[in-house]
Amino acid sequence: AAGFVGNDGGIFVTGRDAAGKRATWLTDIAGAAPRRLPLPEGYILMQNTFSPDGGRFVTSCPEKGLSCLYDTGTGDSAPVRGAQKGWWPVGWDARGRLYFRDRSKRLPETLWRVDPATGRSTSMAELAPRDRAGVIAVMGVLVAADGEAWTYNVMRRLSELHVVTGVK
Repeated sequence: AAGFVGNDGGIFVTGRDAAGKRATWLTDIAGAAPRRLPLPEGYILMQNTFSPDGGRFVTSCPEKGLSCLYDTGTGDSAPVRGAQKGWWPVGWDARGRLYFRDRSKRLPETLWRVDPATGRSTSMAELAPRDRAGVIAVMGVLVAADGEAWTYNVMRRLSELHVVTGVK
């Protein structure tokens, strides 16, 4: 996984270190002086959950089962006010609001907007197609920078049933 961090040309990259362990690093476009992202042992980032200024990011809290806000520089963390168990971070909008998908039930998932300053949570949308035939999962949720539009895709498995009779 990789992506841009903030507006200063920063990049996060997730891969394997020299010992073969998965890790996430921060670098710039030139790849100069990568530094390991201060994550709990065994944690990596698989999608861009950095704040608009790149100063914080969201991932799960190892000891609480919730989502935590981490300081990009120090690794200091605190649970996200208003987020619930079973919610996975999607990203931020330009106003500093967080977006989560509620994965506590299979379908439909719910898209939530959370103001990290107040902890106020607002249900934004159900994430599932109108025709749910064969839908296995919701994937790839993205929210626009203004927070007024979102997109997602679904994994769908459709098949046909063939009945054979009279076989001996």
